[in-house]
Amino acid sequence: MDYFLFVIILIGGVAVQCLTGFGFGVFVSCFLPLLLPMHISVAVLALLSIVINGQILWNLRSHVHLRAVLPTVAACLIGQSIGISFLFSADELILKRGMGCVLLFLAAFFAFIKGRLHLKPSLPNSICIGIFAGLLNTFNIAGPLIAAYYYFACDSNETYTANLQATFLLTSIYNLLLHMLYGNLTPTVIGFSALGVIVLIPAVWIGRHFTKNMQKKTVGTLIYSFVAFMGLLQIITASH
Repeated sequence: MDYFLFVIILIGGVAVQCLTGFGFGVFVSCFLPLLLPMHISVAVLALLSIVINGQILWNLRSHVHLRAVLPTVAACLIGQSIGISFLFSADELILKRGMGCVLLFLAAFFAFIKGRLHLKPSLPNSICIGIFAGLLNTFNIAGPLIAAYYYFACDSNETYTANLQATFLLTSIYNLLLHMLYGNLTPTVIGFSALGVIVLIPAVWIGRHFTKNMQKKTVGTLIYSFVAFMGLLQIITASH
């Protein structure tokens, strides 16, 4: 039963990822702790994120703007290095409630400034966004913040998605290395990850086929709606 629910969660995450460009980690991190301990869930998700981000990025690799991506990634790595220690020391209930509150804040903030503020891909913006996103990426919820940044900074849906996937791929690889250093790649992590890879490869291809013609405006609306929904869901599930 756990493996069946695991597959359902992954399919839902792929659907959200293909629609918004970032939702896989947030969606799966909300539900997977219901099946597995938090530290195992995060390790599985880090490994699977490499698969899904790499698969999507391959098709859009020519649209990546490294000048915008690399400073953001470098700052993210700093934030992740700081935040990973909290994963193995803080109480799970506090972490889940905090995650939900952050998601609600991000959704409300970026929905309010929609159409009023345009974040240019500058070095100061990349560093600020990257460090905070790196802290959030300890729990695989950096997507909303980075997505909102690239949404304003990128001039096309292809560039937006490509930059997102490049950023997530590099940070997920580093995240996996951190889990290796903490000795968190257990047989349970490897087993669930292997099943996840089998599910993700065809699921991502199908999802990209049905969502490739979506407009950037539609993607932006989905970002705000999805982040708010997942924030509320995280708070509710943490309270039971």
